[in-house]
Amino acid sequence: MKLEINVNKDERNERIVIYAQEITADLQQMIEHIERIIHETKLYGKRDGAIYPLQHEKIVRFYTENKQLIAEDLKQTYVIDKRLYELEQLLPRQFIRISQSEIINIRYIKKLKQEINGFIKIYFTHGVTTYSSRRYVKMIKEALQL
Repeated sequence: MKLEINVNKDERNERIVIYAQEITADLQQMIEHIERIIHETKLYGKRDGAIYPLQHEKIVRFYTENKQLIAEDLKQTYVIDKRLYELEQLLPRQFIRISQSEIINIRYIKKLKQEINGFIKIYFTHGVTTYSSRRYVKMIKEALQL
């Protein structure tokens, strides 16, 4: 397999073109990965009656509150018009599910503390804390290689 990139300042629309004799399992994986990357950039949040484009890498966590999905960055929160399970499919590996109602960005974890009741208390770099559910502890440890 060969990768070829052509940069053209006059090109108006970025595009990805794949030439292949057939779609193999590896090629299908690459296509799905590229599609996820393309779709994850199309995340919008509402705040104060306005709609804002959100960059997933700047989001600390997604959580549900009062039947709404909230995206939280280091400074503000936004309401998202998606379901948590939909986001889970679109987000890159730096995001892990820690409970039925929350997905976090592991790049913003300051520290973790195992609680007596089996939960993990998660401290973020911007001062917010949250808890995992016991059901997700094993997956969290695997994702963080603990």
